[in-house]
Amino acid sequence: MAQAIIFDFDLTLADSTKGIIECVNFALERLNLPQADDERIK
Repeated sequence: MAQAIIFDFDLTLADSTKGIIECVNFALERLNLPQADDERIK
């Protein structure tokens, strides 16, 4: 019997790219740094 199941969530079941970009830009804003464009963060 399996004791653990491991699977890849990101881009398999959901795309968290938008949320990650928003979090990075939020952190940059809090540090008074310019926001980055989506492609640079990816």
